[in-house]
Amino acid sequence: MALGMGEVIVILFLFGVIAVIFAAFYFLAKYLTLIGGKTCPHCAEKIQEAAKVCRYCQRDVANVEIKNKPPRGLFQ
Repeated sequence: MALGMGEVIVILFLFGVIAVIFAAFYFLAKYLTLIGGKTCPHCAEKIQEAAKVCRYCQRDVANVEIKNKPPRGLFQ
């Protein structure tokens, strides 16, 4: 059974809509994980700003100086 030109256009349109929705959720999730919080100086995972112990490596971060540097670009 061959698809007509109209059906191919509808399929491509729906695929594009789904791709845009997926991309929006992906970048929104990335953005929300980048804002707020601090980086553990031991394992480099993002943790909450008020954390005293890292939830990933279980090490103390309360008395450790944490430097939140902006992410480096490709050519920096």
